Amino acid sequence: MLNTTFKICAVEDTGTAIRIKDENKQTWSFFKTLKAGGPTKAMQQFVQYKVGDVVGVGYNENPNPKNPQYPFKNIMNFTPPNYAQAAQKVQQQVIAPPSVKYEPTAQAEPKNDRFWDKKAYKQCLWGYWLQHHSAFRNVSMSEGSLGDAEMDLVWQVFNQIEQDADKRFSTGWAKAEAIFGEDPLPEAPPEEEVTIDVSGIPF
Repeated sequence: MLNTTFKICAVEDTGTAIRIKDENKQTWSFFKTLKAGGPTKAMQQFVQYKVGDVVGVGYNENPNPKNPQYPFKNIMNFTPPNYAQAAQKVQQQVIAPPSVKYEPTAQAEPKNDRFWDKKAYKQCLWGYWLQHHSAFRNVSMSEGSLGDAEMDLVWQVFNQIEQDADKRFSTGWAKAEAIFGEDPLPEAPPEEEVTIDVSGIPF
């Protein structure tokens, strides 16, 4: 006779037998009555358990003609659960998460010097435009969301920066000067000139 421990997850009464599903969806069964009459030992012991309980069982395996891979597991008796055995069983049945096949929608750009220079170039353009554009010069996130007009403008500038950076860095440094100045960004308003009177300051 074999021994194991499992958790009772579902119970079905077929009339002549009890079928139990464990946490791994395996089916265990035992007859309710003896041929000579009276309840079987397994039935007498099973009445103290309910769905959700962890139980130990002594069982036999019988051939399953329809599915030899999964023999019938017939419970002969219930025993106190062997929690160490249950823990080992769980560890053995841990399945690694399925690997996700990464399929990039576009060819990944190699992380070389040109990649980092291109990234820095785009950041510089963003910083320059945000610093000089009057609509965003004094905006803080605490003041609320941007309006539709501002969002459209940011989207337009974003696309222009991406296109300009792709063009400047796709064909190498040799052509950078040749294409400089094409498709310029929206002109930023000139900075307000601030005049400070220093005539009264002693030097």
